[in-house]
Amino acid sequence: MAASSTVEGEFRPLLESVCKDFGRPWPLKPLQEKAVTYFVQRRKDIFACLPTGYGKTELYTLVPLVMERLLGKHCVMLVVSPLLSLMQDQVQRLQQGGIKAAYVGETQEDADIKRGVIEGKYSLVFVSPEAILNSKSWRGMLTNKTYREHLVGVAVDEAHCITSWGGEFRKDYKRLAELRSLLGDVPFMTLTATATEEIRKDILSSLCMDLDTFTVSVPSNRPNIMYHAVPSSHDSRKEFGWLVEELKSKGQSCRKYIIYCRSIKSCSQLYDMFMTSLGDDAYNLVCNMMTKSYRNRRVAINTDSMVRVTIATVAFGMGIDVPDVLAVIHWGAPRHVEGFYQESGRGGRDGRPSHSLILHQSRTLAKGSCSQSMSGYCKLASGSCRRKYLLDYFKLKSSDTHSSVEVSDKDTCCDLCVECGDSFPWNKHEGLSSVPELSDEELLKVSSYRQPTEEQLHMLKESLIDYRNDLLDEMKPSLYNFDITIGLSLSTIDNIVDSCATLVARDDIITNIGLWDEEVVDMVFTILEESFQ
Repeated sequence: MAASSTVEGEFRPLLESVCKDFGRPWPLKPLQEKAVTYFVQRRKDIFACLPTGYGKTELYTLVPLVMERLLGKHCVMLVVSPLLSLMQDQVQRLQQGGIKAAYVGETQEDADIKRGVIEGKYSLVFVSPEAILNSKSWRGMLTNKTYREHLVGVAVDEAHCITSWGGEFRKDYKRLAELRSLLGDVPFMTLTATATEEIRKDILSSLCMDLDTFTVSVPSNRPNIMYHAVPSSHDSRKEFGWLVEELKSKGQSCRKYIIYCRSIKSCSQLYDMFMTSLGDDAYNLVCNMMTKSYRNRRVAINTDSMVRVTIATVAFGMGIDVPDVLAVIHWGAPRHVEGFYQESGRGGRDGRPSHSLILHQSRTLAKGSCSQSMSGYCKLASGSCRRKYLLDYFKLKSSDTHSSVEVSDKDTCCDLCVECGDSFPWNKHEGLSSVPELSDEELLKVSSYRQPTEEQLHMLKESLIDYRNDLLDEMKPSLYNFDITIGLSLSTIDNIVDSCATLVARDDIITNIGLWDEEVVDMVFTILEESFQ
């Protein structure tokens, strides 16, 4: 029985039996069922924009299982995924449910798995863009007899990465359309939780999909999440003091938090602060996803009841699936609204009230550090609504939208709409709201630091060395004592030059460079300003 000949009345019972046989949820959510039905019966491309927690994984998981029942032969679904740790997590979960799944790439060392993938023995095969496009063996696999007969679809998971990562960072994302020439008429399924209409068009164009490709979307409203964005200093001990105290007093009974940092260095610094503040208790309560041991324990972190605070960068935070997260905190303004919304959606997956908090500094709002739309969200004035801003931002032209969403009184909404009271402990932290913000004019001035020329860098280094020599002449200490007392060593000067694009305030010099003498900090900041005028 061909897939195209199955009428809807016959298909739904078949879909139900597959779900129940493999322990998948039933009934499916309306757009899950609609997307799977369309993809299997029409054998055409689809674009799915469904919020975090909606169950996008079910779409590509069910396709080969259903197609196998329809066609009476083993079927394979190729899933392009951005991160190894995410693939490992998904493979383990699918295998636990009795579904044959494997990932391939440079880190796959099991010869039996490699052989099984090539022979088409797995229902779901996870790959990175780099592996499937650049490896002769994996790319060649797609044209062998087994895959020509048994491959029923290609899913591009986290498809927004095509736009956000497809430039200089991971160029192969923009090459995924090459798979079309290898696979012929095999349909593509693109999946994301966050896409504007502009991003949707970019994804469709990059994958050679028609602009009128069947699109399913759910308005991106999470009514149980309350949104906050407040200016903060760079002092993590001050800004997270309330969380340290909560961990000390409650221990394992403390609710769970995810903290996203803008860099690996920032993750390490924040983790060190918690370790220093909590002592021996920190290891069980706080985890840094950027350490190798924790990246290998992603699945354990997702289910480990002991870990209360998970610290990660955006990339390594993908796939964190903890249902009972009280708050998702961004330490520094996120770079894009799309990523922010997906990350904040990892809170409150159990349906309980949750919070999204951005602690932003002026330099993280500067042009080049975050998008204009992200800066606009953070700087919304009283009387505006953060939730409405997000809903307006993510409006899509859909073939099938499940329902329209309006902001209602039932929504917990945001810090601009209601009085927060004692609903979240950071409200009790003094000083958050008193941190001065830069004006638009000042931020524009700051942005001029972000593209230094070679001549400017040379001038900056020479000026800093001249200043250091002046200090040496005044103090006449030994070189060893000078570097300890003042901190302006030659290696520190190199660090300042390398980091000058982000040293936009005196606080940055203290936090990122480690200088502590106020007079030296002031002079270094003055030299920075003069070098880039």
